[in-house]
Amino acid sequence: MGGAAGHMAHPFDLGWVQTGSDLIDFFDKAAKHVETQGAGSVKIDGVNVSFKVVEQDGEHQFAVDRGSMKEIDIGGITMSRVDQRFPEGHGMRPAIKTLLAILNKTLPSIKSELEELGMWKDPSIFLNTEYVEGTTNVTDYDENFLAIHGLNQFYERTAKSGPSKGNVRQGAPRPEGIKAPSIEVPYNDEVMAQLIEKLNPIAEEHGFKVYGSVPTEKMADIDYSKTLSQPFTVQISKDREVTKPLGDWLKSANNPGYGGLKLKTGQTVHPLHKELYKAILSGDVSVVDLVDEPDAEAAINGALFMHATRMLGNDVLRGLTSPMGDAMNHEGVVLRDEKLFGPNPVKITGEFILGGMGSNFQTAHSLEEVEEDEDDDPVVDVDVGKTIAVVPGAFKPPHKGHLDMVRAYADEADEVMVLISRPTKSGRRLPNGREITAEDSLKIWELLTQGMTNVDVEISPHASPLTAAYEYIGRDGPLQPGSLEAMDRSPKIYQRRATP
Repeated sequence: MGGAAGHMAHPFDLGWVQTGSDLIDFFDKAAKHVETQGAGSVKIDGVNVSFKVVEQDGEHQFAVDRGSMKEIDIGGITMSRVDQRFPEGHGMRPAIKTLLAILNKTLPSIKSELEELGMWKDPSIFLNTEYVEGTTNVTDYDENFLAIHGLNQFYERTAKSGPSKGNVRQGAPRPEGIKAPSIEVPYNDEVMAQLIEKLNPIAEEHGFKVYGSVPTEKMADIDYSKTLSQPFTVQISKDREVTKPLGDWLKSANNPGYGGLKLKTGQTVHPLHKELYKAILSGDVSVVDLVDEPDAEAAINGALFMHATRMLGNDVLRGLTSPMGDAMNHEGVVLRDEKLFGPNPVKITGEFILGGMGSNFQTAHSLEEVEEDEDDDPVVDVDVGKTIAVVPGAFKPPHKGHLDMVRAYADEADEVMVLISRPTKSGRRLPNGREITAEDSLKIWELLTQGMTNVDVEISPHASPLTAAYEYIGRDGPLQPGSLEAMDRSPKIYQRRATP
C-alpha cells in the first residue's frame, strides 16, 4: 500500500535481500511464518486512503490525509475540501465523499472507540484503509467495501523547500535513519472490531461494507522444490542461450536494485522493470539486443529476481485462503514479523507483479512505444491510482515553455515534481555577467507556480537532469519504500527532461 502509510515492500526491496540465495531464504522464512505464526492478511487490490479526525470550530469530523506536506493534507481534506484536493474527473472524488459521509454520520456513536484508539485528540494518528468499488486495477470484486488494515501515526516533519516550505506536520518523533512517512501503532482489536460493527449499518445505506484486516489461513503445504527446479532460459544473444533450473540461476544472482541501465533505444530503465522482465522471459529478443552489453548482467539479474518473486510468490498464495476467497484471487498476502522480515510489513504478490496485462514491450521489442502505466514498476504500488509527473532540468532560467509544460502535466497528473539540477559547468548569465543559479531558478519557479497546488519544486544535488529524475524514483529516492516523499501514490510516473 502507498499513500500516507508508505509503500509496502516487495521481498527484493528488503535491505537484507542482496543475493538470489537471500531471496530463497526470504521465501523459506515466509513458509515458516505461515506454519508457526499464522498466514498474514489479504493484500486488497484497492485504493489506499487514510482517515483521521480533525477539530474545526469546536466540532470533530473525519478528514482524508494523503500524506503530502501541503496544508490541505496536514489540515485535513474534510468534506468541504474534497473538490479542492481532487480535481473534477478524478476517480477518488466521488468515493471519498461517500466514505466521509459514512464516517461522519457514524462519528457520534464511535466517539468512545476513537478516543480509545487515540484518534479523537491526535490527528497524526489515522486509519490505514483501502477502498474498492467493484473492479479495481486487475481484480473483480463483487461488492463495494472499505478495508481497515490498522492504525498508523505520522512521523513529524518540516518541509524544507518548494511551495510547502515551512509547513510542519506533527507526529511521532522520527528515529534516526528512518525515512518512512508513518509507523504502524498497536491498538485494541476489540475496540477496532466495535468501531467496524458500528460503521456497517451506515455503510450499507451507501452501498458499502466495512471490513477489518482480512486474515488468511493455510490450506495446503508450501513447497518450492518444483518451482526452483523449473528450467529458465535466457536468450543472451542471437547465437547463445542459457537454460538452467531457476534455483541454480539464483545461486549466482545478485539483487540489481534500481540503478539505471541503458536500452538500445537510448532510454534508461531500472533492471526490475516489469516490461524488461517480460521481454527477457518471452525470449523473442536477445538481452544484448535490448540493453547495452555492460548492462546485460544487471538486466538478467533483474529478470531472475522478478521471475523468482513471481513464481515463488504463487507457491505461497496457492497455499492460503481467506474469508474473501483464496489468496490467488487477490493482489497477494501481507506478512508482518519483525524477527523474520524486519520492522515493516512485506507483501507477496506472485502473479500480480504482471498485473494481468499484455506486454506491449514484447510487441514493440522496445520501450520506445511503452507508456509508463501505474503497474510498470513493481516497486510502485498499484493500489492508490496516483499520477506523478517528474520534470527535471537546469532551468536557467525557467521560461514560458517550461511553465506551459508544467501546466499541461498539472492538468493530467495528481502531482508534479520539478527538479532543478546543478550543472558542474557555468550556465547562462545575465547581461551584467551574473550567473543564474539553482536558487534563482527556484525563486522564479515558486513565483510561476503560485496557486498551482499540485506542483512542488526542489533543487536536486545532481548535475544531470536524468540522474536527478532517477535519484528521485530510484532505489534510494523519495518514491521508494519507507521514504518521506513516498506519499500520494501509487503513481503513473512521467519523466521528461526539460530543454535548458
